[in-house]
Amino acid sequence: MRLAVIPGDGIGPDVVAQALAVLQALGGVDVTPFPWSAEHYLQTGTTIPADGYDTLRSFDAIFIGAVCDPRVPDNRHARDILLGTRTALDL
Repeated sequence: MRLAVIPGDGIGPDVVAQALAVLQALGGVDVTPFPWSAEHYLQTGTTIPADGYDTLRSFDAIFIGAVCDPRVPDNRHARDILLGTRTALDL
């Protein structure tokens, strides 16, 4: 299985790391991480690149960790990651 992973913010990366350890122990999972997070947004001004949703569409599954960061008051990155992905991929 090809799994896209967006670790998220706050506790998200820690929780995702533990979940991935379990999945990888089971085997058969090819993990591709994406850096899309509040930190990424604050550094680049981009939540998800223009071709990001098309890239995600090519995976069997998408694992998104917790997203939210008080440094992004309007939570734009969280909206684009969660709602944007659901909308763009018709989930």
